[in-house]
Amino acid sequence: MNYVVKLFAAISISCLTLALPALAIEDTPENRAAQADYYLRVVPAQSLLNDMSEKMAATLPESQRPIFITLMTKNLDMNAVTNLMRAAMIKNFSADKAVAMTQEQMKATQEPTKTK
Repeated sequence: MNYVVKLFAAISISCLTLALPALAIEDTPENRAAQADYYLRVVPAQSLLNDMSEKMAATLPESQRPIFITLMTKNLDMNAVTNLMRAAMIKNFSADKAVAMTQEQMKATQEPTKTK
């Protein structure tokens, strides 16, 4: 009986392992573009830039922080930044990787803030 259970488990695991690649998105330029667009809707470039600017400003003397944040966020062509990010994502990330990054960002925004 124990042998039958082990055999059934081995067959089940083998079937699942073989089926997993079928769940992947085909890595085509169109799918990469669609996933990059979706990522940028979930995580807008402006939001990323604001977060980055605030974190970088925290390393500066307090009197210089507002000027730095203004320079980093107010004087940029966000359409150009977004287009550059989109092009870089399409070139460098597979469709599956873009899906994984989007899911990770969505999960991170849903988790409560952890305090240390």
